[in-house]
Amino acid sequence: MFLRSFLLGLGMLVLKGAANANMCALPQLGAAGAGTLSGSAKSAVVTAGLAAGVAVAPGMVLSIGLQSVSQGSFACFLSTDAPLAVAALPGTYSVQRLVPSPGRTMTLQWSEAAGLLPVTYEVFLGESPSALASVARGLAAPSHTLSSLEFMRPYYWRVMASDQFGRYSQSGIYSFSIAPAQDRMIAAPNPFHPGKVGITFMWLMPGPGWAELEVFALPEARRVFRTRLEGLQDGVNTFLYDGRDSDGRLLSNGIYTVRMRMKGANGNKTELLKIIGVR
Repeated sequence: MFLRSFLLGLGMLVLKGAANANMCALPQLGAAGAGTLSGSAKSAVVTAGLAAGVAVAPGMVLSIGLQSVSQGSFACFLSTDAPLAVAALPGTYSVQRLVPSPGRTMTLQWSEAAGLLPVTYEVFLGESPSALASVARGLAAPSHTLSSLEFMRPYYWRVMASDQFGRYSQSGIYSFSIAPAQDRMIAAPNPFHPGKVGITFMWLMPGPGWAELEVFALPEARRVFRTRLEGLQDGVNTFLYDGRDSDGRLLSNGIYTVRMRMKGANGNKTELLKIIGVR
């Protein structure tokens, strides 16, 4: 906590009239500028400084400058090199795909802009990284909830922080998608058409890990397909199956049992599901 003052300039100005004085207030940091316009000396002396009791962050440089001068008054400005950098918070759902969302919503979260000056945030959203549009502005908190989103659709977003002095900083572009929240593995479309329209399995992993998918033909329970899925993320994952056996042949018409065995960082589980193939 300390008082810091600046002598901003002494310039020769051609002025008319009697001596005048004016105060240029900068309430954002309790800072103020003061000056006297002297008609006799034809000069202007402007000083500015922080009011007593205002803390300045280590390494933060403040600049107060003369913006305009008239015969009876002047205006000044305050700027700082304190960074406004913002970025999505690591590990949040707002940078993940297929996030379970029962209400088709997503809460975007990002880091707060550094510095002592108040900032506001603006969120940009789109279905392409090259076509982002503003969906919320003037936000004071570093988060925003989106609604009425479409399941399984990739969305792209970025956030911009700005202050009252016109400084701004944009984050990088991030992507997310949402999926229906479910406790059990689901598959669609079912029935499906091998070789024409594949079937997509969607399941919830108990932490990051891997899974083994097996398909058995009924009624003899003969295994016709097996694959191991590596590098799966925590939460919702999907796999598109084209309806071919392990030798590349299309499945025949019939009913099949699917077994998904999951090995995740938070535990293991196995799920069974029946599907119908129609050629």
